[in-house]
Amino acid sequence: MNAADLVFDAMGTNCIPFLLNEVRRKESGFNKVYGWFYSMFPSILQSKLRPPLSPYYTQRIALSHLQHMLRKLDYVASDLMAIVPGIADDITREQAYDTVEILAVRLDDVERKKTYFVAFLRDADFHIQLKSAVMLSRVDSSVTNGIPILINAVTNKSLMNSTFPTRGPGWIPNQALMRQKMAYESLRKVAPLLADHYHIAE
Repeated sequence: MNAADLVFDAMGTNCIPFLLNEVRRKESGFNKVYGWFYSMFPSILQSKLRPPLSPYYTQRIALSHLQHMLRKLDYVASDLMAIVPGIADDITREQAYDTVEILAVRLDDVERKKTYFVAFLRDADFHIQLKSAVMLSRVDSSVTNGIPILINAVTNKSLMNSTFPTRGPGWIPNQALMRQKMAYESLRKVAPLLADHYHIAE
């Protein structure tokens, strides 16, 4: 745990509203204009100026601190669940989704869980679509909304390889294949007879 995490941890739940506001933060018009001008400046001038900060940078920092406080966040689960869909950056939205997924699973209200994950089946990022389809199969296997996404994951090898590339040494497991197996297991939970007609694309 770094120094900032220690400070936030010592503050307890008092810092949570501040961190939530940072996650909600939108990029200001001034920052957009400044970022455009900054990119046009010669490097010698850039070295004397403050680089523009992406709003996604501060959102990610706030989310990382919230992730260290998960045991304290159940009372703001609804707030976080409402914030995540509005995050424009795919990487930041997935980071937020992963944080909130843990809180959503802990909810006692199954209908709220289902509503949350069903909404993300329409997300622009296939990472999040597939995670939501898998989570739905675990929350309530009678919900069939995620079936098209699961089938796509099982059968579309090129999509899975581009969405889940394996990086690093050769001993690292194939990420796309791992996700395909997970999708197939979820498909068997939701629609076992339909799953018999599909096989993981090689």
